[in-house]
Amino acid sequence: MFRWDYALFEILTHSGGEADLQEMYSALDKNFPLDHNDRRATKWGGRPAYQHTTRSVMSNLRKAGDVLWVSRGRYRLTDQGRARFARERES
Repeated sequence: MFRWDYALFEILTHSGGEADLQEMYSALDKNFPLDHNDRRATKWGGRPAYQHTTRSVMSNLRKAGDVLWVSRGRYRLTDQGRARFARERES
């Protein structure tokens, strides 16, 4: 089953621990199994639904302390986030 948080952790890790939303959108579009529903245009600006999902998941990860907001649209993985990602990779 596709897990958004795991996918975003993976993208951040492969980006050296920090990435902006545009980099995440591009990586998701190219490397992850997004379905028709994820790619559909939304009524909020016509952006693909996966972009809204990405922002929502990043907000939740920030609130949990797994990522830091660096600047507008840019996030950094925290030590806590790295530990969580490492644990999830092992299981």
